Amino acid sequence: MDPLLRQVMHEYCRGSGAPADWVALAAPRVRREARIHRVRSAAFPCDVAVKIFLDRAQPLQHARRLHAALASYHEPAGRLRVAAPLALLETPPAVVMEWVGGSDLQRVLHGAAPERLPRAEALALSARWLAWFHARGAVALQPLDVDAALARIGSRAATLPAAARAQGYDDCLASLARHLDTLRGVPLAHGAVHGDFTPYNLLLGGGQVYGIDFLARRASPLVADVNRMLVYLFAHRFAPVSARLLGPRGCARDDWAAFGAHYDARLLPNDEHAFLLLQFLEVMRRWGVLLGEHRPPSRLLRAIEKRRLRAQALHIARLLD
Repeated sequence: MDPLLRQVMHEYCRGSGAPADWVALAAPRVRREARIHRVRSAAFPCDVAVKIFLDRAQPLQHARRLHAALASYHEPAGRLRVAAPLALLETPPAVVMEWVGGSDLQRVLHGAAPERLPRAEALALSARWLAWFHARGAVALQPLDVDAALARIGSRAATLPAAARAQGYDDCLASLARHLDTLRGVPLAHGAVHGDFTPYNLLLGGGQVYGIDFLARRASPLVADVNRMLVYLFAHRFAPVSARLLGPRGCARDDWAAFGAHYDARLLPNDEHAFLLLQFLEVMRRWGVLLGEHRPPSRLLRAIEKRRLRAQALHIARLLD
């Protein structure tokens, strides 16, 4: 039995007076920043997920933010849902929430799950969920902070050893710096973003669509969530880069059409050049994170992502130039 889980559940039972009849089901999902256990007990109306935060700089703050975000968004809207929060523990920092069954969008798209949906239908579900999520919070138009964006990209690039940079990396950074100035003063829709909206964090099952693993960060461009999803969908296609797959926005043409048709287009930049630059910014951010990882959870997956994201970044750089 995981000693951290034992500690968390004993703390929960002691503080709530709940019966100590809990049992852990299956092995936990282990991430660098958290462990996620599935637990069953008469104290809960359903199986629960216990997310125990580990080695982040401020684990208690992240646990509190997750619990608060779930509390704000857990009211369902038809098929669209998030897990209901059940408890916040502070020693060690952990959140107890409704267990969400189902298969992630990535497995559904590639046929590795019992559910099998056409790609366009799966993307439509993800776009509707994101539109519902974004609509729950206040949305305001604000100009993009170009200097802050350049500083984040520059600080990431400075941490990477020259040997880790693929050919063309510096050219991509230079291209981004040259063109980002054109976004000064361009208004973008800002609000609460998911923060990690990828095909791994959208679960389909039982006729429901669940978003998971978010903190609802505020005052960020909403288009960041759209770009994150499209970058992952492109990078995991396992298909050669070609003009047929790639459109002027730098993501796959059919993915963009399927997603955009069911999302609130009023929340996206009207100018195609602005959208292209924001897509490039997300590609470079993700690429830099991958190159800077010392303990990737899956070397094969990260190698594929590096190759695809590098190719996409170079493609967008050529379009911008």
